[in-house]
Amino acid sequence: MTQVEKLLKKKDIIEALSIEKSTLDRWMASGFFPPPDVRRFTTANKKNFFVRWKASTLSKFISEMEQEKDDAQ
Repeated sequence: MTQVEKLLKKKDIIEALSIEKSTLDRWMASGFFPPPDVRRFTTANKKNFFVRWKASTLSKFISEMEQEKDDAQ
C-alpha cells in the first residue's frame, strides 16, 4: 500500500521554523527556502491558489541548516 506524505501549509512551516511570515516570504523570494511541492489554483480564473510543502522537504531543509551550522563551528 502506498503511503501518502503529509502536506504542510505555509503556517505549518512558519510554526515549525519559529519565524515570521515575512521571513518565509523573503527566503522564498531569494531562493533560500525551497519552492512549494504543490501549487493549485482554486478557481477557474486562477486568482486564488494555495501552496503546500511535503513534510520531507521541510525535514531536508532543517537538516541542511543544521549541517551548515555544524560546519561553521
